[in-house]
Amino acid sequence: MEFKVPANRIGIDPKNLLAGYLPTLRATWEKIEPKDGAPAMDWILFAANSADDPSVDDSIEIIRQLIPEELLPEDPAGWGTSLLMPHVMATVYWSRAGRAVSISSEATWSYLQDFVYWLGRAHGQRDVDTAAEASKVRTLGDQGRKGAGVTNSVFDPVRERAHELAREKMPVDVGWRSITAAAEAIREELVTFAIERKLKMVTEKHLREEWLPTMPDADILFPDRTPGRKRGA
Repeated sequence: MEFKVPANRIGIDPKNLLAGYLPTLRATWEKIEPKDGAPAMDWILFAANSADDPSVDDSIEIIRQLIPEELLPEDPAGWGTSLLMPHVMATVYWSRAGRAVSISSEATWSYLQDFVYWLGRAHGQRDVDTAAEASKVRTLGDQGRKGAGVTNSVFDPVRERAHELAREKMPVDVGWRSITAAAEAIREELVTFAIERKLKMVTEKHLREEWLPTMPDADILFPDRTPGRKRGA
């Protein structure tokens, strides 16, 4: 599959383009993530949003500034042949484009071009089929839990399902009007999920003020991070 940034950008909001590509990026990661592990993509987003220097454009140096030291091979150039490399790079450039939206239109579109290039490479790869690569992915997911301050609690499965629903149900054409709109839209299905599995459920206020605003990709999903305030209101 080939991914492209539209040549004619007139009338196209890059925020909507980023949001539209998000499910594909996450699905590409899910191909290589252990079924019983934490999402490695969330750790890369967390690291990119907090530690990435956009002035660094060498792929190996980008990897070095984000990946935990214990995961790097003695020769970091070894990441050039890693199945993880394009996944990490696509996620970093998705993050850069999102962060640049309110600063520079030119930079945003440039990062989008880099993003679709790496997404295409990641999407075309086979599943991770070596113990070493699978171990790296699992460790990244574990790092994500620590980095985001997520602990293993009775609420974890419901929290993760809430994040999935917020991404799956986001209106593709206009995005979420607000965090409150997202919370209201997913609440009923989330409650059903919790009841069927006999899990504990939080209040809508907690969903609106704690779980959704702290998602790694919240800046793209909810451009207006103020709960209850409709975009353009």
